[in-house]
Amino acid sequence: MDTSLVITTKDHLTDETQTKTITNINPQAASSDLKTFAQMTAALSKDAFVKATRIDKTELDTTKPARTITSFKYSKTVNGAAASLDVPSDGIINIAVSEVRTKCILFTLKTPYDVAPQFRNFSSTSNATVASAEYHFIGYSGDSSAWNVPIATHQDYSARQDVTAGVVSFTLHFDETDEFAAYNQPITINITEG
Repeated sequence: MDTSLVITTKDHLTDETQTKTITNINPQAASSDLKTFAQMTAALSKDAFVKATRIDKTELDTTKPARTITSFKYSKTVNGAAASLDVPSDGIINIAVSEVRTKCILFTLKTPYDVAPQFRNFSSTSNATVASAEYHFIGYSGDSSAWNVPIATHQDYSARQDVTAGVVSFTLHFDETDEFAAYNQPITINITEG
C-alpha cells in the first residue's frame, strides 16, 4: 500500500487554493500526526492551511499467488499395510475395493486454515460420497495441521458400509482469500472390483 499526504493551502497573495503532495508516507503513521505535520508545514509559509488529506492506495489488479498446498495425500492398503500416497497431479486415482482401508478413502490436505474446502460438481456411481471435511490441529505422518476428507458411505464410522466399485468425481475448490487465488483441482477416483 502506498500512502500519501496532500496538504491544501490558500495562497496569501492570490487567495487561490493550492496543493502539495508528499508521497511515501509511513502507512503506520497516525492520521492525527499527519494532520499536525501538514499544519506545521503550512505554517512555514504565509499561506493559510485549509486541510490535510491522507491517501492510502492499494493496487486492486494484482495477481494473487496460488494456494499453498504442502501435502496432498490419500490412503489405501498396499501389500496388506496402510499407505499414504501423493494425489497425482492430474487428480486421477485408481483403487481397488480391496485396497480401501477402514471403509473409506481418506484424503489429507495440508493448507492454511483460512477457508473451508468445497466439493463442486460431485458425482458418484459408487455408494461413496464426501463424508465430511474436518480440520485437525494435530500431526499426521510428520505433517502438522491438515484437512481430512473421508470418501465413505457415512460420516460416522460405525454406520459405514463397504465402499462399492464405481467412479467418484468432484472438483476440490477453495474460495479466493486475501492471501490466495481461488483453487480448483478435479479429482476422479476409479474404484474397481478386486
